[in-house]
Amino acid sequence: MAAALFLSPRTVEYHLGRAFVKLGVGNRAQLTRLVAEGALGSGR
Repeated sequence: MAAALFLSPRTVEYHLGRAFVKLGVGNRAQLTRLVAEGALGSGR
């Protein structure tokens, strides 16, 4: 993901970590589960 966005991997990991804290998840698998369950809403 970092290369596609022209960002360093550390930058991506930093922002993912911040998002995980806000969403109350500990890893990408938990985030995927939230999305699949529709628990995050549409954002609209």
